[in-house]
Amino acid sequence: MFHIFFCVNELYARQLRVCMASVLENNRGADFAFHVLSRDLSDAAKKKISKLKICYKNFSVDYALPDEKLFDGLKLNINYISMDTYFRFAIADMFPEIKVGLYLDADLVCNGDMTELFAVNIDGFYAAGVSDLYIDHIDYKPKIGFERDELYVNAGVLLFNLEKIRKDKMTQKLFDAVKNNEIKFQDQDGLNIAFRSNVWRLDGKYNLTTSDYNADRSLLLEAKIIHFNGTKKPWDGADADARVKIWEKYAKIDEAIQNAYPIFFFLLPLFLARFFWSVKQFLYFLR
Repeated sequence: MFHIFFCVNELYARQLRVCMASVLENNRGADFAFHVLSRDLSDAAKKKISKLKICYKNFSVDYALPDEKLFDGLKLNINYISMDTYFRFAIADMFPEIKVGLYLDADLVCNGDMTELFAVNIDGFYAAGVSDLYIDHIDYKPKIGFERDELYVNAGVLLFNLEKIRKDKMTQKLFDAVKNNEIKFQDQDGLNIAFRSNVWRLDGKYNLTTSDYNADRSLLLEAKIIHFNGTKKPWDGADADARVKIWEKYAKIDEAIQNAYPIFFFLLPLFLARFFWSVKQFLYFLR
């Protein structure tokens, strides 16, 4: 069983489903437990997520909410990122039975086998992630005390060693890193500061960001996870490049699943009428 965590609000309910569908579509031979941390995800949104069971049987999903008081006063300085993104700080303590878990942002899709990512050995590390090219481009690391050649990872895809985070009591250090430093990138800065020098570098194919794609579009050929970070999103009318078309493919899968029940109930009376007519004809000929 592979554990995947999401931290979302109601505004990202559709994107969450598309992300889940992409994981399940490309990993039909694996079993997943999806854990959704949210303060406002509606019953209607949860019902739509459950409809994924029409097509995929290899997953479970649960919903949880951490103590919101823990997040009072945390910095919010990116207008399109909500407080919910900080909820990942609490994952290790909220799920004490889970040793390793993958965190995914909802603005991404999986486009390949995910099981090999879970096989990465992160013993001795708090997490594994992909280096953030955008952070390098804007020369941000020195502003938070990092050397320019130090690893700073994008937080949209993180394989957490939850067991080690608990053992070393790192949860409070994550909160302290945000509260005690002048930061720009919210929880991402907090994670990099608290876990500094204890993050394993993942292959870039596990988090192809917008900056990565713009720098070298050929990277899309090998990408296992495609991340639409930044302000331009495929569901908001972003230019229809090759990345966007991949997102649209999984969005169409979700759309087909969401429309499956109405079609089924419309066709069911027709099917039953035809079935009983056939039975009646069969019995007639037996007389």
